[in-house]
Amino acid sequence: YAQDYVLQVRSWMNANGFAGAPLWLSEWGADEPWYTAPRTGVDLIGSNLIRLSSPGSYVDGSHLFPFYDWGGDPDVPSTQFQGLINGAGERRTSFYGLRIATRALQGCRPTYQSTTSEANLTAITTKDGSGAVYLLVTNASETTSYVATVDLSALKTTGEGEEWRYDATHHDVLIGKPLLTDGHVTVPLPATSTVLLKF
Repeated sequence: YAQDYVLQVRSWMNANGFAGAPLWLSEWGADEPWYTAPRTGVDLIGSNLIRLSSPGSYVDGSHLFPFYDWGGDPDVPSTQFQGLINGAGERRTSFYGLRIATRALQGCRPTYQSTTSEANLTAITTKDGSGAVYLLVTNASETTSYVATVDLSALKTTGEGEEWRYDATHHDVLIGKPLLTDGHVTVPLPATSTVLLKF
């Protein structure tokens, strides 16, 4: 994961008078055939984007490599890199892991550190310009599902929301309209999944 290195670079920047300078990751991504695996979309992409958008390990921008199939002879798979979108324009599974995370994180929104009691879960909360609150959670476990009780009471206390899921059978699909009551909502987190709530 890039987070440990980002934290190291941030410490160097802070120590040398560059605390306010922008930090970019020039390139990160997966080797083939990982973009066809939901685990890549959940853990490598979703969890990394959460970590790299969080206070303390924030990056101003990054480049995911490769977005499209790249290099070599397209008829000889071993000579090219596999991207999120193939040469025919078809989206691979991990594209949807990027899309669901982007919905929560785009636009340089204010972010709020979100804590979880399980090591397999990574979460972040954001708020857009209209006041809508987004909670993005990844479950990196390939075998364990969780039911999370979410506390958003510091930001919002009531309302009907929208819930999207990305996993092996849901490619960033709207699956429900949960109710926020006294700032709390319960959400299932299947193994190897990303869930996004918007209130």
